[in-house]
Amino acid sequence: MALFLLCVFTLEIFYIIPFFLITIALYYRYALNYDKQVFRKTMVNFVAPQLLLLAIYFIALYATYKNLHVHKIELHESALTYLSKLPKYLYHIVFLGRFFATEDKHAVYTVLESSAAIIAFYTLVVIGSGYVLVKFNKLSTSARTMFLLFVWAMMTLAFVMPLSFPDHSLLIFYDRYTYFANAFVYMLVVMLALKLKNRYIAYGIFVIYAGLNLYFTTMVNGYWKTSDIVNTRLLNNLPETGNKKVLLLNIPENMNGAPMIGAQADGEYKTMHEVYTGIPLKNQVIDVASYNMTTDTDGVYITVINDTTIDIALNQWGSWWWYEGHGAKNYETADYSLTMINKGRAYRLVLKQPAESYALLYEVGDKWKAVDMTKKNGIQK
Repeated sequence: MALFLLCVFTLEIFYIIPFFLITIALYYRYALNYDKQVFRKTMVNFVAPQLLLLAIYFIALYATYKNLHVHKIELHESALTYLSKLPKYLYHIVFLGRFFATEDKHAVYTVLESSAAIIAFYTLVVIGSGYVLVKFNKLSTSARTMFLLFVWAMMTLAFVMPLSFPDHSLLIFYDRYTYFANAFVYMLVVMLALKLKNRYIAYGIFVIYAGLNLYFTTMVNGYWKTSDIVNTRLLNNLPETGNKKVLLLNIPENMNGAPMIGAQADGEYKTMHEVYTGIPLKNQVIDVASYNMTTDTDGVYITVINDTTIDIALNQWGSWWWYEGHGAKNYETADYSLTMINKGRAYRLVLKQPAESYALLYEVGDKWKAVDMTKKNGIQK
């Protein structure tokens, strides 16, 4: 119980541990015919104390923050939007939907977000579950086990329904939302495949499915590897800037979802540079904006408008601007003002001090380049 009390202050997934215990107790009692005293003792000695500790936790949460809105729960979406997330997550897990092309993914999302699809999905879940419960005593042991896995999969997926659904093209960022459900869903898929009478077909399906998973895992690992190479070179090869204030105009936020450096008001680049290289930077280094890379050659081009104004535009499609972990918007500091232009593909930077006071650096691929303020109205790549 002491361990569980500590758990509830970590990841919110621990909230559902008592409900896992309830389903396990029910399974042992009715599927495996354990003595009812075992069920009673489980509920009294384990489930009840955990529910009490959860209640104490929520009281403490409300007393501290005056609300029960934990973590990143979204409360402004419609009921249909929440309900559509469960089938969309199953599409991601079972059919590897997150690896589909953006247009194809959004076509599937559109169908699964429709009222007809939502009604059909939950009707099927309710009717199927009701049938299993009614026929439970007549089912085989493997069928009962599959139903238990199904219940756990639904529990863990329902738990992330209040969170933002990862409907963009980026990978990795929100993969953790399905980590707990993955185990139950994939075990259920394996057991369903093994129900096929022809074992060769079952094994063939497994080999193909495992091969697809291996392929996409290798692809994602490739993004991690490439992003790390770019990160390392950018952190280790900052140009000499004298005693000037350094403005980093485009810092990689991620590569197809593999997290990189990013831009933060308190200076993410400088922090990472000093941590990873062990070399302190004496200059003030300012993160102006970041963007998502798709390949290791991505970057921006620069247009100098006048002595204090430059435009920074993305070289490639499929990228967008970030700042402090969100889509970049207009903002202003003591050194400059930033204004998004060209539907977010570029931004305009207006310096508040003479350009000679700054070292303006932009990134292309794994290299930093310096803006030449004397070259006006021409493109610098």
